[in-house]
Amino acid sequence: MNKVFYLHLSTLLGAIFPFGNIIFPYISWKVQTRSGDEEVNYILRNQCLNIINFQLLASIIFIINMILFWYNTITNFKETGEWDYTLMVIPLLIYWGCTVFYPLLILLIIRLNKSFKLYYPKINLLK
Repeated sequence: MNKVFYLHLSTLLGAIFPFGNIIFPYISWKVQTRSGDEEVNYILRNQCLNIINFQLLASIIFIINMILFWYNTITNFKETGEWDYTLMVIPLLIYWGCTVFYPLLILLIIRLNKSFKLYYPKINLLK
């Protein structure tokens, strides 16, 4: 199903822009469901809601981690006078893993298997 592939591709492309990983799948879903049968639209709706909820949670976790990182870095700078960026690796790995590598893995699975399922976990932030 090409529409599901393009929905997941929009998630990957959205990782380039801030909150694009949330906005691009929503726009892709709205554009793709303008025409088509109800079953395809229902599948796309479920896929899109799972993508948006997962990416929203990943973005919230990233923002919280970055706030904690900068708080820790600034307090350490006051004490030692040196900047330490080593803890920035953790939030960046979480963000890249959720917004780049996981959608890329899903795209590869969809292309190789030529089937689809709900790849993202069901998280009920938005209904």
